[in-house]
Amino acid sequence: MKEPGKEDPYIHAVMRRLSPEIRASFTPAQRAAIEEALMSDKTSKGHRVDIRLNIPLFFGSYYLVFLMGRDRRVSTVRLESIRQQGLSLSSLVFFFLIVLSPVAMAILLILYAVKSALGIDLMPDWHLKDLLRLW
Repeated sequence: MKEPGKEDPYIHAVMRRLSPEIRASFTPAQRAAIEEALMSDKTSKGHRVDIRLNIPLFFGSYYLVFLMGRDRRVSTVRLESIRQQGLSLSSLVFFFLIVLSPVAMAILLILYAVKSALGIDLMPDWHLKDLLRLW
């Protein structure tokens, strides 16, 4: 069993909420099992950044906790997968707009050049340069 001073503050806070009679009735094996269950569910487990500060001031003591890491909650994972699907769809649309638009414009210009070289006049007295001059 751990020394009383070396106990995790989270476990200490949970155990302190139990009545003294119930705490005294735990066997060392029961206490170890409870501590293990509490530690496996501890929210700070697995955070990449875990900064905990105690700030003692003249009029009181305050604490600051900064945790950062990947959110592994089931609802968040589901929302993240939906967001990723939307992101892949928007990436595909972005690809078509940004990459294929210039390709389509180049193909149209090549077709226009071929049409002009062959002397085909689809709209009499109207040419691309006339349309560009209007804009």
